[in-house]
Amino acid sequence: LTFLPVMVARGRGRVLLVGALSVLAPEAGSAVYNASKAYVLSLGEALAKELRGTGVTLTTLCPGPTRSGFCAAAGHRGEDSSGRPCLNMMPSATVARQGYSAMKRGQRIVVPGWGNRIRALILRYSS
Repeated sequence: LTFLPVMVARGRGRVLLVGALSVLAPEAGSAVYNASKAYVLSLGEALAKELRGTGVTLTTLCPGPTRSGFCAAAGHRGEDSSGRPCLNMMPSATVARQGYSAMKRGQRIVVPGWGNRIRALILRYSS
């Protein structure tokens, strides 16, 4: 975000923030993670609105479970924070490509994968 003033001054630019689909369904054991990702989503939405008309766009990528080193680094050994197996994970390269494509189009929020989009709709309207 340090470069936003420079981008606005030149009248063009793209920013990609990484949130998470889990902000729509917080679970025990991941309160800090989900809160930090909720902040990223809120910040992204607010800044995207503030940047309207400047030639600069901001996209927030909100992936669901992604095949990466995250589960292992978090000590979950292939399980999410609730102990359920991490199934149906999207490859990280696919998530990155979809996020990059959405950023290039100037899309405000992107949830990669049809299954994740359906889950997002269900979670958003069932709460």
